[in-house]
Amino acid sequence: MFPSFLSKLKKRKGFSLIELAVVFSLTIVLAATLVAYNRSTEGLVALSLEQAKVVGVLNQAKAYALQKNYEMGGSDVCGFGVHFEKPQTYFLFKDFCPLNKQLDNESEIIETFYLDKRVVFSELPCGGQSECSVVFEPPYLKTYNYGNIGLKLKQDPTNKEVFVSLNQGGSISKVRQDFSGSGPSSF
Repeated sequence: MFPSFLSKLKKRKGFSLIELAVVFSLTIVLAATLVAYNRSTEGLVALSLEQAKVVGVLNQAKAYALQKNYEMGGSDVCGFGVHFEKPQTYFLFKDFCPLNKQLDNESEIIETFYLDKRVVFSELPCGGQSECSVVFEPPYLKTYNYGNIGLKLKQDPTNKEVFVSLNQGGSISKVRQDFSGSGPSSF
């Protein structure tokens, strides 16, 4: 019986229509799953990347303040900071003396940054305002308007959100919302 089955298999020259339909349908299901998974993680990658960029710009302002960067601002600069404007713009700026802890005019702007089009600011340290300046004052990096800066995906029903946390001493940390629902955690 077994040898006759093998001889029948050897005589077949191709696949049946049913076998081909099964293989194609499985391939389509796997490809659709992969595309859906890729789309969902794409937003998380954009969110993490923008969080890292905000931390980098804050660290740049802090470094300028630490070295009281005369080349960048001149001798009449009393601090450096980052000005945030909802929904997606932020500026690295120099604060001229006397220190007023905010962006006053365009001549103070060093560089302008924009968030990815899928990401918006959800929270700023100035208590619900649509714009806020975080300023580092040398030489001890006294920080004005410290708190949390929240970033979230613009059109996401799960409300995934990450934070950048600043304290009064100028310490910057990335905080992520645990997407499983157990709350924020540092990393």
